[in-house]
Amino acid sequence: MADALEMKFQSMIETPQKSTDTIPAIQPKPFSPQAKHHILRRLKPDNSGKITLENFMKLPVAEEFCLKKNSKTEGEWKLVPFFDWYFKIAELVNKHLLPMWNDGLIFGFCSKDEAELLLREMERPTLLIRFSDIEFGKLKVSVKDRMGVIRHHWYDYSSTHVMSSLSRELLSNSKYYGVEFIYPNIDFAKALGARTLTVNDNYRKPRNLQPTPVYFDNQDAAMTTF
Repeated sequence: MADALEMKFQSMIETPQKSTDTIPAIQPKPFSPQAKHHILRRLKPDNSGKITLENFMKLPVAEEFCLKKNSKTEGEWKLVPFFDWYFKIAELVNKHLLPMWNDGLIFGFCSKDEAELLLREMERPTLLIRFSDIEFGKLKVSVKDRMGVIRHHWYDYSSTHVMSSLSRELLSNSKYYGVEFIYPNIDFAKALGARTLTVNDNYRKPRNLQPTPVYFDNQDAAMTTF
């Protein structure tokens, strides 16, 4: 079952967006054993390990906030079955995140608890990008900071330019300052581009100056008008 779901996911994410697009020659990133296990657990197999078609089509696994008609703020949460949740993720990757997915920047199918277990093993500040298990078609970024604290952040994206806006978010948001790696060992700066860190107490170290008489002589010379 896991292999069949992986094949379907791969076929969907490399579906051309336009008639002029071509199917990439390189096969999409395969699922890890952890990802397959996570997906199957969401489908709640029975004691013999079998998964029913009803679970695949109807089992609620996430929620979606739906606005009421003619309202921009009021709405209600609706349950989303596995079928819709899984194919929505494939659509998101296909339209917006395929390069990041194939480059291994997006870990993908992973729960909050699984993310924390993985990040605890990291010695350096690391982030892990995963698909939300709670909210329909959303991304979450789990981060282990320099103090070893693990936090989970929603990534709110617009329907266009998701990949570029995600990169900008990771590079500019102070939540991710100090991150050195994208899980498991991808260099953060090389993957997303170097950034200029905001100068603050965490990054500035005091200089131990011990000026000599020559230093003060040079200061006088610098202020002399010619």
